Amino acid sequence: MKHTLRLGLIALVSASSVMANDISRSFFSVRPFTQNAHFSVQNAVIDQATDTGRVLKMTTMQAIPFASSSTRSEELAKYFFFDGKSELVARETAPGTDAAEFNQDVLTENFNINTAGGNFHSTFTIKPKQTIYGVNLNARRYFNETIWFGMEAPIVHVKNDMNLEETVITPSAAAANAGINGASHVATMKDAFKQSAMKYGRIDGAQSKTRLADLTLKVGYDSPMLNRKDLYMTSFLGLILPTGNKAQGVYMFEPICGNGGHAGLMFGNHGEVDIKKFKNGTFWMSWGVESQYLFENTQKRSFDLKLNGAWSRYLSMYETAAKRTDDGAIDKANFGVNLMTQDAKVTPGYNGTVHSALTYVREKWHIGASYSTHIRQAEKVDLANAWAYPTATITRYAFTDEQSNRFRRIGKNFDDSRQADAADAIALTQSDIDLTSAAHPAAVSNTFALVGGMHHSCQGRPYLIEGGASYEFSRQNTALNRWGMWLTIQGSF
Repeated sequence: MKHTLRLGLIALVSASSVMANDISRSFFSVRPFTQNAHFSVQNAVIDQATDTGRVLKMTTMQAIPFASSSTRSEELAKYFFFDGKSELVARETAPGTDAAEFNQDVLTENFNINTAGGNFHSTFTIKPKQTIYGVNLNARRYFNETIWFGMEAPIVHVKNDMNLEETVITPSAAAANAGINGASHVATMKDAFKQSAMKYGRIDGAQSKTRLADLTLKVGYDSPMLNRKDLYMTSFLGLILPTGNKAQGVYMFEPICGNGGHAGLMFGNHGEVDIKKFKNGTFWMSWGVESQYLFENTQKRSFDLKLNGAWSRYLSMYETAAKRTDDGAIDKANFGVNLMTQDAKVTPGYNGTVHSALTYVREKWHIGASYSTHIRQAEKVDLANAWAYPTATITRYAFTDEQSNRFRRIGKNFDDSRQADAADAIALTQSDIDLTSAAHPAAVSNTFALVGGMHHSCQGRPYLIEGGASYEFSRQNTALNRWGMWLTIQGSF
């Protein structure tokens, strides 16, 4: 047991030290906020205080209102942007014709910006932020002295806001002619990300979702040999029923309640031991491990192209050869993200948490502190269906001469000598799609939490009221940094 725990800790530390920040991903998977996770597995503090046995062999119910908010938005911005930048330069003029234009990040024609002056120039930033609040409804019931059943039903409100800000350096009115896909032209990047004709990958203020997140059912076993006044251990199996929403890809940072509609299995154990008695109280140490495996489902994800790099999903494209050869006009083109957002088979796989805590328990009150490490593997993402656009091509810069340009990037215009006329156009294939661009990478995070509360036996109907606060942090931008707080109200009968 000692060797296993030691190897597990080494693996967690090693993973945390070698993982690096990630850039230019189209989807960020936020693991559900777990309030009071290190103290509420059994909530036996009443028994700890009165010294009547380790576990309440009673029906116990909890209501836990909670709230959480993310921090370090600049690191999350780099996750969605590219080249480690938190600010991007957007220009309408031809890229690479002078030193300033060569350094641009985004060629705005891809976003349907076509102005009267033809020289639009701006910079824009994002400061992604997530705010959640809700209530977790928990229940636990013993069937006999050793078997218990538990249920967790969190009702969650999730609000995500990219907080897009733009500084327009060279403004101009939008051109009057029809733009990409026949839509009206826009004059700023802020307006570009709101276009209804761009069906996916939008940024348009705060987006929110409220619903019952995943319903969790647990069955546990308490070993009689390890259920004493000074020691307690339990093991459990669980089933995660997906009641939350799936990713639809409409917004770049969309709100997801629960685990993204994935069903899953879990198993784990929890232990507590009396480590020191004092005249008026007792120190308890608790520990535990919980592992989950989330299964595959189908959802919408936006993909970049291997050859064309970051944000190539936003490159303007001709959906068919017929639209490209129809004078190569701008209104015959489509927003690339409309084509590059596909049904995807997504498998989150394994994630696990190791936690430990110290709690000082007196007759009617208690305080505690905990530390935990969470680790999860990278998502596996594949197309759910075969590539549906076998003749799709990337448009040529300025949409002229029925030509395409296979090598364009979102901000650079590399010439393609093989595509001098329409007959040489090279269509996109399924092998060109970068599957990893739509998958959340592996992540490691750590959480520190403090709790304090009061409890009372209440003539055989014990209750508990407990408040807590936590901060989750990571060395990488693949896990959300956030603070949280909660209030646990528990009654037993």
